[in-house]
Amino acid sequence: MTDALERIDREVARRESGDAKEPLHLARLIHQRYPGLVRWQGQFWQWQGGAYVGMTDDAIRTGIYSAIDDIGQTPTRTKVSDTLDALRAVAFTDDTIEPPCWLSTGATLEPGTVAVRNGVLDIVSGELSPPSPDLFTLAALPVEFDPDADCPQWRKFLRQLWPDDEQAIDALRDVFGYLVAGDTSHQKVVLMVGPKRAGKGTILRILTALLGRANVAAPTLGSLAGPFGLQSLIGKSAALISDARLSGRADQEAIAERLLSISGEDHVSVPRKFLPDYTAQIGARFVLATNELPRLHDASGALASRFVPLVLTRSWYGREDRHLSDRLMAELPGILNWAMEGYRRLSARGHFVIPDTAADAMQELQDLGSPIGAFLRDECVIEAGAEVACAHLYGRWCEWCEEHGRNHPGTEQSFGRDLRAAAPGVQGTQVRREGQRVRVYRGIRRLHPGECHAPSRSRHAQEDASRDAQSIAAQGLEGVSRSVTHTSRVTREENTTQSNEHNGVARVTSRDTCPNCDGEGCDWCA
Repeated sequence: MTDALERIDREVARRESGDAKEPLHLARLIHQRYPGLVRWQGQFWQWQGGAYVGMTDDAIRTGIYSAIDDIGQTPTRTKVSDTLDALRAVAFTDDTIEPPCWLSTGATLEPGTVAVRNGVLDIVSGELSPPSPDLFTLAALPVEFDPDADCPQWRKFLRQLWPDDEQAIDALRDVFGYLVAGDTSHQKVVLMVGPKRAGKGTILRILTALLGRANVAAPTLGSLAGPFGLQSLIGKSAALISDARLSGRADQEAIAERLLSISGEDHVSVPRKFLPDYTAQIGARFVLATNELPRLHDASGALASRFVPLVLTRSWYGREDRHLSDRLMAELPGILNWAMEGYRRLSARGHFVIPDTAADAMQELQDLGSPIGAFLRDECVIEAGAEVACAHLYGRWCEWCEEHGRNHPGTEQSFGRDLRAAAPGVQGTQVRREGQRVRVYRGIRRLHPGECHAPSRSRHAQEDASRDAQSIAAQGLEGVSRSVTHTSRVTREENTTQSNEHNGVARVTSRDTCPNCDGEGCDWCA
């Protein structure tokens, strides 16, 4: 009996010794040794300092060599490779979850819950919880939360930038809170415009320190159009573009598409070098700083409506304070509290408030991105029941482009495409006039002679212009009038002629048959 028990003990010991050499057993030992290690989206992530940090396979392989050696075994290349493959299975996490979330339940975090150096902070309530690897987030603020901290030097600095513009300071406070909270629901892009040495760089440095250098990407505007231009944004809280400029060869449409899709909380597939494509929502918010407004072509005007512009006008060129950044860095806990108050106010209000001093910059930004929008504002009225011949409107567009220094008005087809993008309620159709088919745009007409647009809309109405247009398109033009003129709608009949061609477009020679003024006289039939 004793001999039988000894044989059983030897067999158990032999099997346990063999199991210790198996790759799966080694992988489990290593996973226990390094808690907070997950495999997600084809990459290892390790919990460090409150957030998960991406790890390369080389770094994991180094740890496996060390772990195998520590348990008294010889780490061969085959054993390490097999253990690495087994570790991928042991640490696997469902690719469909999206950070920030709780690993135990998969529940997504509410906006405003962020990891800080000393715990997990609820920005709205100010409640601080202990740090936990169950919180799967790719970004943590490298700042300790201190509810009593203040930032007098930072407040003084902002008053120097905007001595008479409290709205701009409030808007920047909302922006900081929006970025710190990890919120993307407002779908905004921040744009700071000003002369050299105006404080833009200092603001970006403080923002980088507050969010954490490891949590901030620094792409160029042109790089966003590249094949791997979005890879650096994965797991980042913000993308800070410190000198937003575009060359003449830059693909403006591709850049605008990337800005719209990322700021719009869309899921995107990001090509990665030597790794599978990353498919998820990118949480990085864009902050652009520039000396001049960028020109990003977007006929619909949707991109311009995403911007929160902040205009700086004072320059400290030759009078720079070389130690200012160091003094401001010491106030990061206080700046965090300042930003938290901004986020609470933004959440209560529900939207950003564009400063009055940025209204002109907002309009110029819209015109740069959508010249067709400027043309509609200068020359046309969006009005239910109105009609204008396609050829006539395109001809006036060509003249307008020439008057404004645009050498390439495009084709009539591209004009129609951009027109419908800028005014979704406008529809192209064919009508019969005196036995001939004529293409017309419905829902739009040209301004009458002496007619002027109504006073400019409010800031919020300008910001929501594209949403208004889309709403009208959904409801249909019937019964809806968006005329912004002081005159009433008039009924017109159109006739075509074959004289006075401009860029191949026939112009009307008789006031009696002019489709724009009904014989009253205008520059079209002059």
